[in-house]
Amino acid sequence: MLNRFAQLFTVLIAVFLIIMTVGCGGGGGGNPSAPGTDYSQTSVLAPNTLNTLNTPASVYSYNSSSANVSIKLPVESGTAVNYALVVVNTSANSQPINLRPESYVLSGSLLAQAKEEALRASQRSTIPQSSALDEARMRQLPFEEKMRRDFVASLRNAGAAAGLRQNRSLRASDHSGEKLGDIVKLNIIVSYMFTQAYQERSCKLVRMTDHCKIFVDQNPYPVGGLSAVEGQYAITEDDLNHMVTEFENYIYPLMNGQYGKVYDIDGDGRLSIVFSPVYPSVGFAGLFNTLHMNPTKDGYKDYSNQRDMIGIWTPHALANSTSTGEKWRMDSRETIAHEMQHAINFSAKIFPNDIFRFPDDSNFNANEDSYLEAMWLDESLSVGSEARYRLARGQDSVYEARFDSWAKSSPHGYGLTSWAGVLGHYGQKGLFNYYLFEQYGAEKIKAMNQSTSTGISNIEAVYGKTIAELAKGFSLAVINESLRKEGLTSVSTVDKSYKFTKPVNLDLAEQVVTLGSTPISLSVPAMGTAYYLLKQPASFGGGEEFQFRIESYENLPVDILLMRLPNP
Repeated sequence: MLNRFAQLFTVLIAVFLIIMTVGCGGGGGGNPSAPGTDYSQTSVLAPNTLNTLNTPASVYSYNSSSANVSIKLPVESGTAVNYALVVVNTSANSQPINLRPESYVLSGSLLAQAKEEALRASQRSTIPQSSALDEARMRQLPFEEKMRRDFVASLRNAGAAAGLRQNRSLRASDHSGEKLGDIVKLNIIVSYMFTQAYQERSCKLVRMTDHCKIFVDQNPYPVGGLSAVEGQYAITEDDLNHMVTEFENYIYPLMNGQYGKVYDIDGDGRLSIVFSPVYPSVGFAGLFNTLHMNPTKDGYKDYSNQRDMIGIWTPHALANSTSTGEKWRMDSRETIAHEMQHAINFSAKIFPNDIFRFPDDSNFNANEDSYLEAMWLDESLSVGSEARYRLARGQDSVYEARFDSWAKSSPHGYGLTSWAGVLGHYGQKGLFNYYLFEQYGAEKIKAMNQSTSTGISNIEAVYGKTIAELAKGFSLAVINESLRKEGLTSVSTVDKSYKFTKPVNLDLAEQVVTLGSTPISLSVPAMGTAYYLLKQPASFGGGEEFQFRIESYENLPVDILLMRLPNP
């Protein structure tokens, strides 16, 4: 009897040890230290997630400055359920974002399958190749940044005695007498890398409408001989008629009516559009140069054309750039809209209501973003204007490759309110601006453009929301649009704040996470977003609910949006 009792006792001990070793696989219960679970004793549990996320298209929102936030998801047994998760770093610093399973941790073959699926998802798309137009815009960025600094420096150096300050309703020149066929001498930048150099060019006024003058540079470029008037890359009469029609029918009504007017600094009532072979030869697609609207007596005053003008490239096939035929027409008309936004924005910030904004005692001690629109927002408005121009002329989609240059290339690595000269920043900022247009309408875009505030202060004042609130809605709309395109969800029942009303067809490189697996750690800059697709398989074995945690730095805030995705 004693031996039997000892044997029974041994079996009971063994069973107890097995139970303790395996732990509890579902519902957040069990021994936190046992294999199969991975709880944090310092984690804050986000409240009321199970009730909020029990129906498709439901959204849960939470913000926290804790290092660990735990979230419970309802599990639907026998049915596959997907969730879209965005984590916005709303702090002013970069921080890592990690996701870790707590109540059920995959291992063995199940973990291998989850990793394989995540790897397949990361390899499903390729980053689009940049176009000649995109490359040109990136090449000219260093000059545009320097141009902004030089403009503010010229105001700073002008002092109270400058003519600009003495006559604040100044018209710098009078070009109202120009006639078709006139040859006008215009200074165009030919060097900018180490020092700025301008060249006087003979430009012919070839078209004049109610709202624009079109000039064509008659001189070939000295190196290589690219010409806009002779040879295979000459601008034709048909090209000119096309540009006039596009400007009068689409570009001008959109830009003047829904963004604002360009300050008529030369009194002719028209925007000068100058096509020159200089621009493609030096690597520019188009340029609004503030020098030509700067009547101070400082800096490159001898080269200022004292004219509201934008420069546009001409047809070409060069070693680093090719744009001809219909491609050149498309590139050029979108560039006109892009550069015109810059001119309108500059006019509103410096010459609101045709009056120089700054009084005599302005010292201009701050950086250029205090006087001119912040680069990230200025470019956001310009790329957004291109999308709206495509919409206005009835094109099938507002999509462009720069959107995917961001979305397909580590989208978590881009801060929404930061700027750098890479295509992804143009794409992210432009798509954000288009999202704002769809969500809140054209009037707020115009109000932002016409405001004398800049950057975050400007956008928050116009929309009455924090940049974090706007970023959250945008981020969830982005991942929903990508998942819609992939056929993984339907957006018909999704709240309008979290989707695009017109398909954008972008492809987002979100992290794909099977419940119970651990994705890679992401380094997310200030106002950047980590994107996740959380997948609960129909065969999920972790119980009736699943708990995971989001890890970040202590005392650095994150905003979390989690949506239960409707089936496609």
